[in-house]
Amino acid sequence: MPGAPLLGLLMALSAAAAVASEPGTALPPTKGAATLAFVFDVTGSMWDDLMQVVDGASRILERSLSSGSQAIANYALVPFHDPAVNTVITTTSTIIITSIIFANISVIVITNIIIIINIIVIINIIINIIVVIIIIIIVIINIYPVTLTADPAVFQKELRKLDVQGGGDCPEMSVGAIKAAVEVANPGSFIYVFSDARAKDYHKKEEVLRLLQLKQSQVVFVLTGDCGDRTHPGYLAYEEIAATSSGQVFHLDKQQVTEVLKWVESALQASKVHLLSTDHEEEGEHSWRIPLDPSLKEVTISLSGPGPEIEVRDPLGRILQKDDGLNVLLNIPDSARVVAFKPEHPGLWSIKVYSSGRHSVRITGISNIDFRAGFSTRPSLDLNHTIEWPLQGAPVVSMPTRIQGYLHQPLLVSCSVHSALPFRLQLRRDGARLGEERHFWESGNSSWEIPRASKAEEGVYECTAVSRAGTGRAKAQIVVSDPPPRLVPAPNVTVSPGETAVLSCRVLDEAPYNLTWIRDWRVLSASTGRVTQLANLSLEVSGAIPSDGGRYQCMASNANGVTRASVWLLVREAPRVSIHTGSQRFSQGMEVRVSCSASGYPAPRISWNREGRALQEDSRIHVDAQGTLIIQGVAPEDAGNYSCQAANEVGTDEETVTLYYTDPPSVSAVNAVVLAAVGEEAVLVCEASGVPPPRVIWYRGSHEMILAPEGSSSGTLRIPAVRERDAGIYTCRAVNELGDASAEIRLEVGRVLPEDQAPYVCEAQNVFGKVQAEAQLVVTGRGSLVDLEMPGAPPQIASSASTVRVLERQPVSLPCVILAGRPFPERRWLRAGRPAPNALISRDPHYNVRKDGTLVIAQPSAQDAGTYVCTATNAVGFSSQEMWLSVNTQPRIHVNGSQDADEPLRVTAKAGDDVTLDCKAQGSPPPLVTWTKDSRPVPPVTDRHGLLPSGSLRLAQAKVSDSGLYECTASNPAGSASRHYILRVQVPPQVQPGPQVLKVLAGEALDLNCAAEGTPEPQLKWSKDGEALRGGGPEGSVHFAAIQTSDAGMYRCEASNSAGLGAWELELRVLGEPP
Repeated sequence: MPGAPLLGLLMALSAAAAVASEPGTALPPTKGAATLAFVFDVTGSMWDDLMQVVDGASRILERSLSSGSQAIANYALVPFHDPAVNTVITTTSTIIITSIIFANISVIVITNIIIIINIIVIINIIINIIVVIIIIIIVIINIYPVTLTADPAVFQKELRKLDVQGGGDCPEMSVGAIKAAVEVANPGSFIYVFSDARAKDYHKKEEVLRLLQLKQSQVVFVLTGDCGDRTHPGYLAYEEIAATSSGQVFHLDKQQVTEVLKWVESALQASKVHLLSTDHEEEGEHSWRIPLDPSLKEVTISLSGPGPEIEVRDPLGRILQKDDGLNVLLNIPDSARVVAFKPEHPGLWSIKVYSSGRHSVRITGISNIDFRAGFSTRPSLDLNHTIEWPLQGAPVVSMPTRIQGYLHQPLLVSCSVHSALPFRLQLRRDGARLGEERHFWESGNSSWEIPRASKAEEGVYECTAVSRAGTGRAKAQIVVSDPPPRLVPAPNVTVSPGETAVLSCRVLDEAPYNLTWIRDWRVLSASTGRVTQLANLSLEVSGAIPSDGGRYQCMASNANGVTRASVWLLVREAPRVSIHTGSQRFSQGMEVRVSCSASGYPAPRISWNREGRALQEDSRIHVDAQGTLIIQGVAPEDAGNYSCQAANEVGTDEETVTLYYTDPPSVSAVNAVVLAAVGEEAVLVCEASGVPPPRVIWYRGSHEMILAPEGSSSGTLRIPAVRERDAGIYTCRAVNELGDASAEIRLEVGRVLPEDQAPYVCEAQNVFGKVQAEAQLVVTGRGSLVDLEMPGAPPQIASSASTVRVLERQPVSLPCVILAGRPFPERRWLRAGRPAPNALISRDPHYNVRKDGTLVIAQPSAQDAGTYVCTATNAVGFSSQEMWLSVNTQPRIHVNGSQDADEPLRVTAKAGDDVTLDCKAQGSPPPLVTWTKDSRPVPPVTDRHGLLPSGSLRLAQAKVSDSGLYECTASNPAGSASRHYILRVQVPPQVQPGPQVLKVLAGEALDLNCAAEGTPEPQLKWSKDGEALRGGGPEGSVHFAAIQTSDAGMYRCEASNSAGLGAWELELRVLGEPP
């Protein structure tokens, strides 16, 4: 019977479908919670990976069930490999489908023989062919058999049943498998792809990206191979899918898969919000300041790339360390690093990452607060009944109502459509279709090009766009006529002042026309002063002066329209130099800048001379591109006359500026204390220096001393026949135009009289006690000391400083002066803190004890610091003196593991980023760190600058003005060390915006001007419809002598520098001349 083959085929099809779907029952996506999906490469090389994934999946499921978490609603498993090698369909289903195909082919052949006999058989053949096609589709679909189940036991069972086999070429059909996983997964799901190969079907990438935007799911790639080429589109598709979905690409060794699964185990336990997602193509260090507060239970930072490093600082500047606020979730030194922390302190947290190659960063937080938006065409309280973008009405179609074309010239008919929904677009002329119907996912343009317009192309053109929200239409009337006159401008004209210039425009058409000259948007009459229109319609400018220079337009018109062309008149001009700063005074170490500019044509070249000789530039003295003279770290020998000279082919000009060296005054007392006897002359001397030489003023107490003119500027003060009332404090003050400095001298005046003869007792006392020494003063008739007698006493050691500070490797002496003792005491030095019994220092060759008892350490080091004891012993008693020796070490600055490098470190940052200049200094005592910028001190704290506890300088939201030479100086009593940075803050280009749509009449002249700002100065490029334009006018302009319809299109001005890109896009629409 004819229907028997079909019935058998349908029964077999049912059996095959049952076999293929045996692993689990397909479930509709569950509302609310997410799907955990594993997309697994089942080629033979993935055996080790599969074993680790099976074990890791068990732990993930057990933890999810034990915690009662509702984060995961169901589970999906999508195995894949190259279908040319093998399929994952079970053997039973393969045999059934194959037999059915061959059986039906035989039925088709037999039936074809009797096709003339029975028309019903023909119908049977058609039905059989359709069924065969359906079965083939099932075969293809089953390359990716999807297991979707809410039962974790079924998921684990199917995971264990995966059979890795085969191999073949390296690329695999992975993107289609990812698409299948995204389709069956709930919105906001977690999809993990395990493979050791790049994608073969990367052409399906766009479909996957659209699905991910719709479902907002995350895709993470765990790769143990890449087919040896990470620049291939099959690998780059992985990176783009990960970036679009806020996922990442991890490169691992096969034994490291377990480490990633441990991180996945913790990553699925709570609701996460995305805080930052960024990708970088090259090696580098990047930092961000992110506001965090305790409402975020935990923040996770994942960095995927070679040599990953992560640093986290809290709002107080403290670096979080491992096991001290920072939890390391994943650490694979050559591939990935994931850390987590709890933001206990609200404020701006600083996060810095580094990778030695291409890398991606994702920062997420765990929070009970989330925001979701949905849009719908009708009111709904259920977000699951909405979509993620706003719905709009029918497409809005735009076309000019009238399009002017010219005979034998190209004509472009275009329309633009604005729609938030996918739509179909068709262009028609008088109801007839033009070209194929086009499909768009969002707003777009379509056009129809006529290579040579003729009257036959006139008519009504209609553009129709159809979406599921409705239909939009627009119409345009095409009119074709003779073109306006065609102009060919002559080359630009350059003349010297006083010469005559002739500007010409050549009209190619023979039809009658009128020619008019225009300048500064004003029509020039046939004869105006020095400007005359000649008989051949050229323009003559006699006795040219610089103000005549500029753009002139010639305009040709007839009944068909108007055409314009431009000609530039350039008048040579001798240079004029202008120095914007007058003579300057400077001090040593400053930076001096002298700005110089010059006008003239051709543009003059600027150079600098010093004292009539060409200035030699070096690392300290240079002239920038704007002609500014810059001298860094100026010294006295830099003083003198500097001349700025500008020259071009017309002449030269020069202007001179003088730099004066100045030095603030300094003063010091030759003797801080001066002793004088009554009646003798007292001489007080101060030495002062400075440029210009300072004037010295003397004070006694707070009162200025009035001196004779010859001594008013002297650094010496003489007081003849000094008296006791002249004793006191005298101050010498040095003053010049830069400031002042002072020094003090104490004058002591006295005498010795006979009645002063008596015993005197000297007593020394501190917190540990006191000692005394007695002396007998004997005065002769001349009032001088004649005798000093000391009575006997037990051992007494003179008190000395309890703490002695010394520089490392600088000799130090520790005194041990015996004031009394009879018989003379035996003296010994001991070093405290040594194992008992204490060693005698005098027997150690490292130390030297002089005859007076002083202990000398020739080259002290940090190991010599400690307590030293001097003891004195005789028959009467015992005495000791303790001293603490502190050895000061010079500061050392460590930057990125290096120490005190001589060459400045160059740091480049983008404007608005936070910058930290490291200056971690060590020394004893701890050194004081100060910073200067361009030799000027940097305040420790400002609204944007801050000195961190480590000594590093932090600049918040860097500006261009922050660029310069920074010096970090660490100093303590032992010395100082410094480190230099050259900071360059770059600003991405910002293109001055203009109109987005510009309508111009055909034949008009037009200049498209583009200006951009940025640091360094941006380079400007123009393109039309994606293709670069050659040439361009001054300052990045594009000039059209006469607009043609073919000039219509999308123009893009792109500004670029090392900091980034900026662009301005303009749609140029060419309108026909009105009738």
